[in-house]
Amino acid sequence: FNQKTMYSLLKDSLKAGVISCLVALLFLSPSAAVEKKLPVGAVVAWTGEVYVYHEGEPQGIRVTRMEGVYLRDIIVTSLKSRAKILMKDDSILSLGENTRMVVKDYILAEANDNRVSVFKIFSGKVRTLAGRVFRGSESRFQMETPTAVAGIKGTDFIVSTSERESEIVTITGEVIAKNISP
Repeated sequence: FNQKTMYSLLKDSLKAGVISCLVALLFLSPSAAVEKKLPVGAVVAWTGEVYVYHEGEPQGIRVTRMEGVYLRDIIVTSLKSRAKILMKDDSILSLGENTRMVVKDYILAEANDNRVSVFKIFSGKVRTLAGRVFRGSESRFQMETPTAVAGIKGTDFIVSTSERESEIVTITGEVIAKNISP
């Protein structure tokens, strides 16, 4: 190899490494990189001001690029803002304006055909399109609000909530709702 060829190989190798690092950073927040946590989903589309609050971090991250979503993260949309979150099981959560939601529990065990997805909506509106159907005995997909819990299977539905009431609209599939307010 001559010096020009070595330089070219080194430059190409360095460029590939930088691209790989940038792609990895799309899915990892600074805290997650330190803790080695893996994302359970990602904000893949948004309009307006959307924030992700990672567990243990006092400041939220304003979404300006695809942002990883981790267990116990809180996602907040502002006035005239929306967000789409793609979860690892291919479920899509579409958050409307003025929504505040937390990923309360998330376990994906495809080998056992189990998925546990639990989200709590404090305020706002979330449309959920559940991805694949999991038939394992421990599988569940729940949306909690201050006044109700909705459990679903293979469903497209909308949950809208305020502090005092919840509305659940089923588009396709089956939703089982339970009142939890006193």
